[in-house]
Amino acid sequence: MKYRKATRYEDFEAKLLQNPEIRREYEALEPKYDMIRRLIERRKQLRVSQAELAMAIGTKQPAISRLERGDSNTTIDTLFKVTNALDLDVDISPKSVQATKLTYDKVPALIKSERTTNIYKASFPNGFKESLPLNRET
Repeated sequence: MKYRKATRYEDFEAKLLQNPEIRREYEALEPKYDMIRRLIERRKQLRVSQAELAMAIGTKQPAISRLERGDSNTTIDTLFKVTNALDLDVDISPKSVQATKLTYDKVPALIKSERTTNIYKASFPNGFKESLPLNRET
């Protein structure tokens, strides 16, 4: 019987990420898992167990475990309780200037109702994108 050489995880991951669809999904999940890594690092830095953190925010240890595994949808309320208990800030900021411009271009397409469209037009007579204080060449 011929044995095959074991595959290193890094090689397996690199091969998977050559597929554009898999790469796109992987990159979409990166901010979630980056946040989870930071929560875990901070909890460990403070030498707080999952059970102690759970008690501090009024929940049970399995809820903290699920949050740290990333396999459940944690409520924003719970996320804020955890970050507050760990003395962390939650920061939501644009990904990049290019991504921000692309998002602004999509905003009118996301507006569905006539009422919302009228409010949008009244608030931004020159268009949403033109009303934003982005770095523009003059």
